[in-house]
Amino acid sequence: MFRAPRSSSVPRRRSRRAALAWVLTLAFASSGCATMDISTDWDPSVDFNTLETYRWGKSAEADDPRGNDSLVEGRVRRAVDRELAASGYSQKSTGPVDFVVSYFAAVENKLDVRVLNDYYGYRPGWGSYDYGAGSRTYVREYEQGTLVLDIAALGTSKLLWRGTAQAEVTNTSTPQESEAIIDEAVRRMLEKFPPDA
Repeated sequence: MFRAPRSSSVPRRRSRRAALAWVLTLAFASSGCATMDISTDWDPSVDFNTLETYRWGKSAEADDPRGNDSLVEGRVRRAVDRELAASGYSQKSTGPVDFVVSYFAAVENKLDVRVLNDYYGYRPGWGSYDYGAGSRTYVREYEQGTLVLDIAALGTSKLLWRGTAQAEVTNTSTPQESEAIIDEAVRRMLEKFPPDA
């Protein structure tokens, strides 16, 4: 599933992805581990203990067609519904609810620029301190995927809570792998909902 990113002295254009399976990937090859950045924000004036029911609202459409992938939308909705149900929230299709859930997905081109210093020769006390020192710059182009979950008040645009997951895009070979990636992103975001007082 994971593939070591290519590094070179010039940017390389990576091919377009066929699907939006982007939420968790190998962020930096040198770290040797997969990373996903999770952040949350919320309105501290809201009493989240009063929230019990929800429905899905209209999600924003991304300019990139990968953000409008109906397969990914189904996976995101299933993951959110499962996590909210496990936390005691009930989904309602009609009537008033306490909050509305929507999501937004996007993919952006990014550059990873790294400068590696090469120090060799003598150590301090043995002669020249930086004999033969130099540096190399590596530039790697990659795609960063962002998944945003919004929880808002019904009938208004007032945002109550927002969760964001970001990671580097990678190819997945099966629908099961893509679903597992999205499940992980949603689970980690909703671990922080409701927010601690």
